Amino acid sequence: MRTWRKAALLIIGVAALSGCQSTVRDKSPQEMLSLTVAGLAAVDRYTFTGTTSIYGADMGAAQPITFQGSVEDHKRIQVKSNKDNEDIQITRQPFNLLKHIEATAATTELVAANSGERTAVLRIVPDKAASRRTWIKKQNEAFERLVKDDELADGAGRKLSLKAGNRMSYEQERADEISRSRKQLAEMLNTLNVDTTYQLIIDRKRLLPLKLHEHTVLQYKADGKNQREERKSELIFITE
Repeated sequence: MRTWRKAALLIIGVAALSGCQSTVRDKSPQEMLSLTVAGLAAVDRYTFTGTTSIYGADMGAAQPITFQGSVEDHKRIQVKSNKDNEDIQITRQPFNLLKHIEATAATTELVAANSGERTAVLRIVPDKAASRRTWIKKQNEAFERLVKDDELADGAGRKLSLKAGNRMSYEQERADEISRSRKQLAEMLNTLNVDTTYQLIIDRKRLLPLKLHEHTVLQYKADGKNQREERKSELIFITE
């Protein structure tokens, strides 16, 4: 009788475990994305590496930006890059990036052909209006940083060496140039069209992110001419 009970409990336990695994497999792509974001939020320490490449209209690429970093206690982030002061997604915590992707996702699909028992591949397309707002905000902030940095450099250099009259003339010319540049940027951003696609590879068992790919196409007009740029990036998560 005791042996029968043990066997029955074992069968029940196996059935329950199988049911749990089946539930994980049966999660919708949207649920898998949400669980993965929550899973990363629960990890207090992890590292990451990645690259970002920008392609111009002639499909020539500038030197890729490479980076590596670590997150401790959920919020303390350290990043090292081969380029300084680059306005790229690693300037914010990787968790916040995933959270942003989840919040702005218009469609989230499982790429069955590239998924398996151990990993799931999600194809995520964000809302176009949200992507456009994000890029407009990013470009405006980058422009204002350039203006501020240029002002600080001038304050320590050329402007101080000029006489009072010349200094006033120089400052006016500089203000006019900034105004023209700001207007040109506004006109460019007014025509901006953004198409972004993310591919997120997930560890099915742990429901943690393994790798994130981004492909963004930017189209806009500058000086009356159509322009096109592409951005490709890869972010690799390393969790214990």
